[in-house]
Amino acid sequence: MGQVKKIVLDLNNLDKGFEKALNLAKSLDDLEKVRVKFLARSGEITEFLKQIKNLKNNQDKAELGPIFNKFKLSSIEKFNKFKLNLSDNKLNLSNNKKLNFDTSAYKSENNFRSFHTPHS
Repeated sequence: MGQVKKIVLDLNNLDKGFEKALNLAKSLDDLEKVRVKFLARSGEITEFLKQIKNLKNNQDKAELGPIFNKFKLSSIEKFNKFKLNLSDNKLNLSNNKKLNFDTSAYKSENNFRSFHTPHS
């Protein structure tokens, strides 16, 4: 198997791992951990893309450069879409709680007595 094919295969596996991590994120904190793990300066994707410097053949560099750039941009786009969807879901859940709040279900535990005397 050629070096370029192996790198593209590894890139596809990395993309699958990234998507799996995104899908497992249930909160914005989880999503931030995914961002750091994959997209940060020392993240898995960034480190993987540094492989292009190690390629000896300029033709391989020219072939993989656009693939790497497209992959990086699509990963950032996937992350941003997922973050937006997660934020929207959280906002909708919060709004539903407000809309479905039953005011008649509230019973104060404080039994304050009135200073007013009852009328007979």
